[in-house]
Amino acid sequence: MKKNVLKKMVAILVMGLGVVSMTACGGASKAQTDKEEGSSESVKTEEKTTVKIADFKIYPASCQIIIADKKGFFKQEFDKVGADYSITKFLNGPAINEAFASKDVDFSAIGALPGYTGINNTKNQIFIGNDLTNFGEAVITYDGSGIESVGDLKGKKVGFAVGTADQTILEEILLDYSLSINDITPVNVAEEAKRENSIISKNVDAILIYEPYLTSILSTESDLKVIETNEKHGSVVPLVARADFVEEHPDIAEAFVRAIQDANDWLLANKDETIKIVSEETGVDETSIKATIEKNKYATAFTDEDITELHSVVDYLKKEGNIDNDFDADKYINKTFYEKINSK
Repeated sequence: MKKNVLKKMVAILVMGLGVVSMTACGGASKAQTDKEEGSSESVKTEEKTTVKIADFKIYPASCQIIIADKKGFFKQEFDKVGADYSITKFLNGPAINEAFASKDVDFSAIGALPGYTGINNTKNQIFIGNDLTNFGEAVITYDGSGIESVGDLKGKKVGFAVGTADQTILEEILLDYSLSINDITPVNVAEEAKRENSIISKNVDAILIYEPYLTSILSTESDLKVIETNEKHGSVVPLVARADFVEEHPDIAEAFVRAIQDANDWLLANKDETIKIVSEETGVDETSIKATIEKNKYATAFTDEDITELHSVVDYLKKEGNIDNDFDADKYINKTFYEKINSK
């Protein structure tokens, strides 16, 4: 009898343990299911794309990126398409090209010459609009140099940033006097401060300089003089984008151009405040910033004259053997975004 009772108790205990085990397993499965569902839900919540923007360390002429940042136009436009942004400062166009090549930059403003050079090297950069035109370039020399006009520069040492927009601007000025880069002794001085020092110390005979540095140096160095300006020729600084990024995120590309256009409109309507903001950001005096803004044309749309200037840059690069002869200047100009924005 006792044995039968014991067997029944063991059976009941085993069944109970089985139920507990099944319940525990069932509870674990439910918890695991909940976890997996929660995990699935978090995967579906997409992270914001961070837009990587390049700007110049000290180049107040191209001030829309500064204004779009400080006045909230980037945030406003990128919020609409679910994106964040970051801005990295670079010395010049060639440095920005390196960042484009390594995909560390998605958008920038860059001179036409380094812009097309970068396109030729990577085939992954395009122009999606204009940043500015005519940034007040001039050739200056010092009293006693014996140089009275550009025609006197033959055989002289001229300082400029080789491989940047400076080079094509200087070439165009020289051509007006039947000279070329090959007729002078180029001195590569990429940084503006060093370029200014090179003419002040008379280590070069002349330099190409642009606003706001032109107004600044002439106001402090009385023995310097302008021998030629670039008023006869346009100088274009396009908005450049990484082509594969634009293809993947056309909404973000449009947002970028919209923010730049917003900055254009705002700075033209608020020049005094723009001057203060840009001066604080770059450390350049307000008088020089004012001269810069007054000389520049700010518009995201390329004019026919701008397109002609872009073609002339490509022709120059072909002549110098820096790009292939069959390179098509228009192939890498995307008008979609600024035409859409300016049509409204």
